[in-house]
Amino acid sequence: MMPRSQGLFIGEGSSDDPLARLVSDAFGVRGIDADIRSLGADRLGAAGKSISAKIQAAQKLFSGFEFLVIHRDCDNQAPSTRLEEISSAVADALGPEFPTIALVPRTMTEAWALLNHAAIRRVAGKPSSGVDLRLPAPKHIEDVRDPKKLLQEAILLASQETGRRRQKTAGKFSAHRRILLDQLDLEALSALPSWQHTLEGIDRYVAALN
Repeated sequence: MMPRSQGLFIGEGSSDDPLARLVSDAFGVRGIDADIRSLGADRLGAAGKSISAKIQAAQKLFSGFEFLVIHRDCDNQAPSTRLEEISSAVADALGPEFPTIALVPRTMTEAWALLNHAAIRRVAGKPSSGVDLRLPAPKHIEDVRDPKKLLQEAILLASQETGRRRQKTAGKFSAHRRILLDQLDLEALSALPSWQHTLEGIDRYVAALN
């Protein structure tokens, strides 16, 4: 039986919850059964948007976690700025030594969803479509300035729809985004520096357990 560890995922929104499964899968590859619980942004929303406030609210709902997984998009900030923001928030709430794994896409989480072309075609309702989605190579995905817009365009392009049908598909973007994140796998993420940084955090935590 694999060693077990309990974690808590804090994301920007409920649609980001599938990211917790990716971290859990990465732990599994390293021989650790990581049960990572997400309390959902809706339950933490009243605490405010700050990471520190979310951690404090989460402690009142679930106190048994041994490590944190904190997701924060870079948006227009440098990765180092977001990582410092996470470190400072954890230090304020739980102390500077509390084990924390940062999940920080270099631009937006939508960039990661662009990696699975087959899944984009499936959510668009055209799994067998051969239309060119006009997406960059995986290693350049995080160089896209507005990955959310590009993902929206890729889904509509894959759907090959026009008029009202196209508008209906566009209106399902939030649901499509969550499905795409839920279908991501570790191999697809392996080319991304931001994911490699997350893996380094996991490796440090696993090493400390041994």
